[in-house]
Amino acid sequence: MALPVLLLVEDNAMDAIIVCDLLEDDFDVVHVERLDAALERLNGWRPRCALVDMSLPDMHGPAIIAAVREAAPEVPVIALSGFDDRDAAASACAAGARDYVVKGIEAEPLLSAISAALA
Repeated sequence: MALPVLLLVEDNAMDAIIVCDLLEDDFDVVHVERLDAALERLNGWRPRCALVDMSLPDMHGPAIIAAVREAAPEVPVIALSGFDDRDAAASACAAGARDYVVKGIEAEPLLSAISAALA
């Protein structure tokens, strides 16, 4: 049986490797490094969920979430950040993110956010 496909929008190669490694048993992850590449990918293709870094080379902050939601409103979006910041989390959720997860080496917070988004 095929694994559910997730879109990972992450410009930091090490962070992308960590996320892909955390998810490899449960999901097929398609990785792009820029928002423009993600939006192009979403033109006619729908992953089960999008994991989106809040700081990309071509856009920063909640506008990233809004752009992904506009391109694919039915795809749940989870904001990823290297910072545990309540204001940034609130802004990401106000822009349409289902959750805000601080990147790290623990799988549980990310898996929990994805499970909730897919429910």
